[in-house]
Amino acid sequence: MNKYFLFLLIFIGLISCNPSAHFQKDTQFEQANWVKFNTLKYDIPVEAGKSYSFDGILTTDSAYSKRKMHIGFYLYLPSGEERLEDKTIRILSNEYIPLGEKKGDSYEIKTSFKQNILIKETGNLKLQIVHHSQYLDNFGIKKFQLIVNED
Repeated sequence: MNKYFLFLLIFIGLISCNPSAHFQKDTQFEQANWVKFNTLKYDIPVEAGKSYSFDGILTTDSAYSKRKMHIGFYLYLPSGEERLEDKTIRILSNEYIPLGEKKGDSYEIKTSFKQNILIKETGNLKLQIVHHSQYLDNFGIKKFQLIVNED
Protein backbone atom coordinates (compact mmCIF):
# COMPACT_ATOMS: atom_id res chain seq x y z
CA MET A 1 0.00 0.00 0.00
CA ASN A 2 2.83 2.41 0.87
CA LYS A 3 4.50 1.66 -2.48
CA TYR A 4 1.38 2.71 -4.36
CA PHE A 5 1.02 5.89 -2.33
CA LEU A 6 4.69 6.78 -2.93
CA PHE A 7 4.32 6.07 -6.65
CA LEU A 8 1.24 8.30 -6.81
CA LEU A 9 3.07 11.17 -5.07
CA ILE A 10 6.03 10.90 -7.44
CA PHE A 11 3.72 10.74 -10.46
CA ILE A 12 1.82 13.85 -9.35
CA GLY A 13 5.10 15.64 -8.71
CA LEU A 14 6.39 14.84 -12.18
CA ILE A 15 3.20 16.01 -13.84
CA SER A 16 3.19 19.29 -11.94
CA CYS A 17 6.80 20.02 -13.02
CA ASN A 18 5.95 20.00 -16.72
CA PRO A 19 5.10 23.49 -17.98
CA SER A 20 1.65 23.88 -19.44
CA ALA A 21 0.92 26.25 -22.26
CA HIS A 22 -0.51 29.64 -21.31
CA PHE A 23 -1.90 29.95 -24.85
CA GLN A 24 -1.95 27.48 -27.71
CA LYS A 25 -3.59 27.68 -31.11
CA ASP A 26 -3.42 25.46 -34.18
CA THR A 27 -4.01 26.86 -37.64
CA GLN A 28 -4.77 24.30 -40.34
CA PHE A 29 -4.18 25.46 -43.91
CA GLU A 30 -6.72 24.55 -46.57
CA GLN A 31 -5.31 22.16 -49.17
CA ALA A 32 -2.02 22.21 -47.19
CA ASN A 33 -1.27 25.66 -48.65
CA TRP A 34 -0.15 28.62 -46.55
CA VAL A 35 -1.01 31.37 -49.02
CA LYS A 36 1.48 34.23 -48.87
CA PHE A 37 -0.95 36.91 -47.69
CA ASN A 38 -2.63 34.72 -45.04
CA THR A 39 -1.20 36.47 -41.96
CA LEU A 40 -1.82 34.67 -38.67
CA LYS A 41 -3.15 37.04 -36.02
CA TYR A 42 -3.48 36.37 -32.30
CA ASP A 43 -4.77 38.26 -29.25
CA ILE A 44 -3.14 36.78 -26.18
CA PRO A 45 -4.06 37.83 -22.62
CA VAL A 46 -0.97 38.60 -20.53
CA GLU A 47 -0.32 39.86 -16.99
CA ALA A 48 2.06 42.54 -15.77
CA GLY A 49 5.20 41.24 -14.06
CA LYS A 50 5.13 37.87 -15.82
CA SER A 51 7.35 36.73 -18.65
CA TYR A 52 6.36 34.59 -21.61
CA SER A 53 8.11 32.51 -24.27
CA PHE A 54 6.86 31.97 -27.81
CA ASP A 55 7.45 28.78 -29.78
CA GLY A 56 5.96 27.21 -32.86
CA ILE A 57 5.57 23.88 -34.57
CA LEU A 58 5.31 23.90 -38.34
CA THR A 59 3.84 20.77 -39.95
CA THR A 60 4.68 20.02 -43.57
CA ASP A 61 4.07 17.11 -45.87
CA SER A 62 6.36 15.58 -48.46
CA ALA A 63 5.07 18.02 -51.13
CA TYR A 64 6.88 20.98 -49.54
CA SER A 65 10.03 21.41 -51.64
CA LYS A 66 11.67 24.59 -50.38
CA ARG A 67 14.62 24.32 -48.01
CA LYS A 68 13.80 27.42 -45.96
CA MET A 69 10.83 29.43 -44.84
CA HIS A 70 11.04 33.10 -43.92
CA ILE A 71 8.68 34.20 -41.15
CA GLY A 72 7.93 37.63 -39.73
CA PHE A 73 7.20 37.45 -35.98
CA TYR A 74 5.67 40.74 -34.80
CA LEU A 75 4.72 41.27 -31.15
CA TYR A 76 2.77 44.33 -30.01
CA LEU A 77 2.77 44.51 -26.21
CA PRO A 78 -0.02 46.11 -24.11
CA SER A 79 2.43 48.84 -23.01
CA GLY A 80 2.89 49.94 -26.64
CA GLU A 81 6.30 48.29 -27.08
CA GLU A 82 6.99 46.32 -30.24
CA ARG A 83 9.23 43.29 -30.68
CA LEU A 84 9.73 42.61 -34.36
CA GLU A 85 11.83 39.78 -35.73
CA ASP A 86 12.31 38.07 -39.06
CA LYS A 87 13.28 34.44 -38.75
CA THR A 88 14.38 31.77 -41.18
CA ILE A 89 13.19 28.24 -40.47
CA ARG A 90 15.14 25.41 -42.08
CA ILE A 91 12.72 22.82 -43.51
CA LEU A 92 14.98 20.68 -45.71
CA SER A 93 18.71 19.99 -45.66
CA ASN A 94 20.97 21.02 -48.55
CA GLU A 95 20.26 17.55 -49.98
CA TYR A 96 16.48 18.21 -49.67
CA ILE A 97 16.01 15.75 -46.82
CA PRO A 98 13.32 16.82 -44.28
CA LEU A 99 14.82 18.13 -41.04
CA GLY A 100 11.74 17.79 -38.85
CA GLU A 101 10.48 14.90 -36.79
CA LYS A 102 8.48 12.44 -38.88
CA LYS A 103 4.90 11.97 -37.66
CA GLY A 104 2.97 9.66 -39.98
CA ASP A 105 3.02 11.26 -43.44
CA SER A 106 4.07 14.66 -42.03
CA TYR A 107 7.12 16.36 -40.58
CA GLU A 108 7.06 18.64 -37.53
CA ILE A 109 9.65 21.38 -37.31
CA LYS A 110 9.93 23.01 -33.89
CA THR A 111 11.19 26.57 -33.63
CA SER A 112 11.65 29.17 -30.92
CA PHE A 113 10.76 32.78 -31.53
CA LYS A 114 11.00 35.07 -28.52
CA GLN A 115 11.94 33.87 -25.05
CA ASN A 116 11.38 35.42 -21.61
CA ILE A 117 9.50 38.54 -22.71
CA LEU A 118 8.72 40.51 -19.54
CA ILE A 119 5.29 42.14 -19.62
CA LYS A 120 4.94 45.59 -18.03
CA GLU A 121 1.16 46.06 -18.36
CA THR A 122 -1.76 43.65 -18.10
CA GLY A 123 -3.82 43.40 -21.25
CA ASN A 124 -3.89 41.72 -24.63
CA LEU A 125 -0.68 41.18 -26.52
CA LYS A 126 -1.14 41.23 -30.27
CA LEU A 127 0.93 38.90 -32.42
CA GLN A 128 1.17 38.61 -36.17
CA ILE A 129 3.00 35.85 -37.99
CA VAL A 130 3.66 36.63 -41.65
CA HIS A 131 4.93 34.13 -44.21
CA HIS A 132 7.47 36.09 -46.30
CA SER A 133 7.39 33.80 -49.29
CA GLN A 134 8.23 34.96 -52.79
CA TYR A 135 5.44 32.65 -54.01
CA LEU A 136 1.70 33.18 -53.66
CA ASP A 137 1.01 29.45 -53.11
CA ASN A 138 3.08 27.40 -50.69
CA PHE A 139 1.76 23.86 -51.01
CA GLY A 140 2.93 21.32 -48.48
CA ILE A 141 2.42 23.42 -45.36
CA LYS A 142 -0.32 21.72 -43.39
CA LYS A 143 -0.39 23.43 -40.01
CA PHE A 144 1.19 25.99 -37.74
CA GLN A 145 0.88 25.63 -33.97
CA LEU A 146 1.67 28.58 -31.71
CA ILE A 147 2.61 27.78 -28.13
CA VAL A 148 3.02 30.51 -25.50
CA ASN A 149 4.41 29.43 -22.15
CA GLU A 150 4.51 31.44 -18.95
CA ASP A 151 8.08 31.38 -17.63
